[in-house]
Amino acid sequence: MTTGIVKLPLSAVKPNKFRDVENYKLDQEKIQSLKASIGNTGFWPSVMIRQVGDQYELLFGHHRVEAARQALGDDYEHDFIIRHNADDTVAIRMMADENADSWAMSAQHALLCVKQARDHLNGLLQKYPTWDDATRDGEIATSHLIEWFGEPENGKASYVYCRENGIGRKVIEKFLGGSFSRGHGVRDALEILKDDEVDPIIAGQFTNLSQAKAFKSAVTSPRGKEAGLNKPEAQKKLAEQIMSELQPQSNGVDPKRKDAPSAVPLLDRLTAKSVKARVDAQIEAALSDDDEGAEPDVIADYIVAVDNVNTRARHFQNSLNILSKAIDALPHGFDPTKVGEAIAMMEALRGQKMSLDAAIGRLEPFVKQRQVG
Repeated sequence: MTTGIVKLPLSAVKPNKFRDVENYKLDQEKIQSLKASIGNTGFWPSVMIRQVGDQYELLFGHHRVEAARQALGDDYEHDFIIRHNADDTVAIRMMADENADSWAMSAQHALLCVKQARDHLNGLLQKYPTWDDATRDGEIATSHLIEWFGEPENGKASYVYCRENGIGRKVIEKFLGGSFSRGHGVRDALEILKDDEVDPIIAGQFTNLSQAKAFKSAVTSPRGKEAGLNKPEAQKKLAEQIMSELQPQSNGVDPKRKDAPSAVPLLDRLTAKSVKARVDAQIEAALSDDDEGAEPDVIADYIVAVDNVNTRARHFQNSLNILSKAIDALPHGFDPTKVGEAIAMMEALRGQKMSLDAAIGRLEPFVKQRQVG
């Protein structure tokens, strides 16, 4: 990798063509934070670009450049780091790496990167029917093919298979690397992208892929389709409503939620479970014959409360079963270890009972409401 420095006005540098800033918006909170930082300490030369023809494109640093434009103006000249001979593969992979620490759980970033990687790789495979064709003109390095498909003795067959059937999860994980090579991010993103009845841009509004998947599964279910939720305009309205009514809770693992409240009430908390409940409630309200039925948000709260009680009840029953086994072992010589296990389980059981009582308490208002109705 060879790099240099080039001084350019901010207006001369375009977004990474794979970033799709029109549909996948920049984070305005992040821009304002960076804008304040630039105002205090200046705009340091830490943004990398590439040259494509007579144009300059960002490889990473989209939020920083936008913040600098707002703080310093389009005509401000900046020392950009230019990476020479950076092709489209490099552009996508560097976009995927951009701010990976804070984007790791973002549904929007995951869907964007997986989509662009999939489409780029499928395009290359259609352009070059075989492994040997791909390496002949030097557009794809042999080392990249080995990294993505394996050594030539097996990789060539894998290459042809992917060309005929489409790029799959494992190749995309290797292509993107970093946080995309761990967990289920690529798998979950592909599941959403493959469903023509859900708009990935709308699904990308949610905090993470678990929530996006829950939304996708619910709106495209048979009852979701019957309620008209497989239509983009209905999905957009419902997703915006859910995001405005529910709130993420602080999560030390996810930097995007580090500043969120540390204790959001269960019924107001943004989770995959609550997203599904809100969609199910909307379906129930749309398909109900009862003109005086409960509002969708009340139905959703009821669904979440019932699910929470059922979860607590399962934990309680599991604890009872373990305690029963520990007690059954006591007559056999009264093993002190078993006595200790029983005592510890009794303490845990008290905690489970308190959780169950609290969950039932949250459910009671909804039960009474339905009984009155």
